[in-house]
Amino acid sequence: MEDKTLELLTLMYKEIQDGFKSIRGELKEGLDGVRGELKEGLDEVRGELKEGLDEVRGELKEGLDEVRGELRGEVDKVSQQIVRLENKMDENHKALYDGYKQSIEGINMLKEEMNKLTDKVEHQEIKLQLIK
Repeated sequence: MEDKTLELLTLMYKEIQDGFKSIRGELKEGLDGVRGELKEGLDEVRGELKEGLDEVRGELKEGLDEVRGELRGEVDKVSQQIVRLENKMDENHKALYDGYKQSIEGINMLKEEMNKLTDKVEHQEIKLQLIK
């Protein structure tokens, strides 16, 4: 009976070991399958993210190009306004200079007339002194 018990135990041990090996193999296959699926899923997600990022980059680039165009337009408008203001300032400066020049000429003419009149008065005073 002991031999049969030992034989039975040995057979049971072998069957348990074979079962563990089988389970290990199945687990390894299952894990390998899960790893493969995860890798495929990650690759798919990476691809989608890359496409999404490329799309966002394209939209940002278009938006930036549009803003640059608008800014260029505004800068051109401001530049034109500055040129117009400079032209007006030149015209006003010329008019002010002409007015200043005319004022100085008028003052100089008045000084000359005043000098002539002063000379005449002095000459008249001399004549009056001589007559007395």
